[in-house]
Order: sequence, then structure tokens, then C-alpha cells
Amino acid sequence: MIAVMALSWILTMTPGGETVPVRAPTPPENVREDSRMWWELMKMIPALPWGYFQEKDTWAGSGTFSGLDPNGVAQVNIRRGAPPSRFTVNHEAGHALVAALGPQVMDTYWRARGLPGTRQDWPGGPQQWHIPEEMFADDLGALAEPPGYVAYAERATGVPYNRAIMDALYRGLR
Repeated sequence: MIAVMALSWILTMTPGGETVPVRAPTPPENVREDSRMWWELMKMIPALPWGYFQEKDTWAGSGTFSGLDPNGVAQVNIRRGAPPSRFTVNHEAGHALVAALGPQVMDTYWRARGLPGTRQDWPGGPQQWHIPEEMFADDLGALAEPPGYVAYAERATGVPYNRAIMDALYRGLR
């Protein structure tokens, strides 16, 4: 099935070629306007699920992916009054992609990124950037940064970030 967002409707094309309008999920009242950045990213990455940011009074970080709801809608928490950067939106979208596509997307990422061995045999390390899922999310976040940003995977492995390869990988996910 192919889904295309149009305002508050999603047009779903069935395998038979019929277009069926389906009402998009209704976000809660505390959804942020910054969710538009997420929706723009959906145009770039077809596999990215519908998602939105919610403000939380007590959240101390810049953002956190809190999972997919029962309808497959990605939910991201953000501190009230602290608009997320494009990097944060992209990074949390990376976590949503792993949740939506399953662990096999990490194997595709690992090979495309040219990282040593496999993610399963990766020894990890003491820092957040040593976690494969954080590397995946950070590399998507890095697409929002100017050239020269040193991504988590590069810090952890020494393998340089290739913007063109990563852009093609994320855009090609299905």
C-alpha cells in the first residue's frame, strides 16, 4: 500500500490501484506546531510513520521517542517551551523508523554505512553513541546539520560519515 498525506487525510492506494481516503490520526491537544517538520520529513522518507511531538512539563531532554501507539503513530516528547531543532526531529524520526521497520533495517544501515562487522557483534561501549540504534538515529539527524558534523557512528568507529550515501539510504527505506 502507498500512503500520501494531504492535510488531515491520508490517501491510500490499494494493490488494485484504487485510491481510498482514510482519516489521519487525530493528535492530542498538546501537540506542537513543530510536528510540521516531522510531516515534511515524511515526504522525504516514505517509510517514516505518521508522528507528532507532544509537550511535557517535566521533560528535561531535547526530545525522546516514546514509541508507536496502537495505530502505528510515532509519539515524541519534547520539553514545553523548547522548540526542537531540525536535528532533534530527524534523530527521533530515526528511532521511529527502527520501530516501524523492525531490526532488519539496522542490518541494512550497518552495511550501507560501511561499519565494521555486524551490529550483532558490535562490542558497544560506555557512551550513548556506541549504541547501534543511536548511531542510526544520529546519522539521520546529521542530514540536518552542516557538512563537517561528526556523527555518533564516526565517533564510535572512525568510519567517516558520507552524507550522499546516508541520504540515499533513508530516502530508499520502504
